[in-house]
Amino acid sequence: MSRFSLDEVQRKDFVSALMLWVVAEFVGLLFFPALGVINPGVKLKTWFALSIPLGLGGVILITLSSRFVVLSTDRKAARGSKLLGSILGQIGGWIGVLGVLYPLIVATLEFFSTLKSVKP
Repeated sequence: MSRFSLDEVQRKDFVSALMLWVVAEFVGLLFFPALGVINPGVKLKTWFALSIPLGLGGVILITLSSRFVVLSTDRKAARGSKLLGSILGQIGGWIGVLGVLYPLIVATLEFFSTLKSVKP
């Protein structure tokens, strides 16, 4: 048995990932365009439409990956399943983070692509 309950770990990871996604949405798709840091134009609607399923899917994937990692630390589990659970948990967590941070990633890419195209 691990030191933390499975439900508590999943709940904390769910809330943290959801809050991170909301902040990334606000900063990447509302704050940066409002300040004029980026000017995505009509691409903003597409980014927002993609960010909802990617963000919520990323939140779910992070929550599930924390479950794999906690279950892989169980002492009763076989050695092979511990390794597999740990690897799946890590890969799933990183893919989930990419989904959660999608709005911030596209805003940053837009900023650097326009910065590169503007020549003094």
